[in-house]
Amino acid sequence: MKWIYGLLLSIGIICGCASGQQDNALPVKQAEKADTRIEEKQPPSEVKSVSQKQIGAETFNELIESFHEFNYASYLNQEKEEIKEALGEPEDEGWFEGGEYMQYGDFTFFFHPVTEKGISVAVETTNKTFDQEKAEDILGSVDRSFWNEMDNMWSEVYEFEDGTITFEKESEEAEHPSYIWFESSK
Repeated sequence: MKWIYGLLLSIGIICGCASGQQDNALPVKQAEKADTRIEEKQPPSEVKSVSQKQIGAETFNELIESFHEFNYASYLNQEKEEIKEALGEPEDEGWFEGGEYMQYGDFTFFFHPVTEKGISVAVETTNKTFDQEKAEDILGSVDRSFWNEMDNMWSEVYEFEDGTITFEKESEEAEHPSYIWFESSK
């Protein structure tokens, strides 16, 4: 008799689990249909799509070409010693926010603390002629902007397939950036 009750209980549990799985599948299909309807009703936007995005390193070089012809972004993802061999001894080097840096004139390379490979490059533009109108044409709309409490600067971030370009300004109203960064995501 106990054996029959055990068998019935097991069958009940199995049937309950199976019906629970079927119930969960129905709302997911309804949600997918709802998402599709919403997407179809949205008007076209001016937002950059992944297929429209440029290569960030190339864009960075294009932005700074008016005051420097050298392709510093090409040295990202290389080890410190490789950069030193190519560019010589840096004017300054040390630690910044947990990672090492090397400075060559207005350009500064920042390195990953573990791999010691270049992960970003920044250029100081404060004393340079910078064409803000050209930059806006090249970059399009800002992806994110915010007040950076740590650096006490206004930041405007542009996302690309291979990284981000960040403009750091003294204020949101400043006419051109004090620094332009390219941070590699590869």
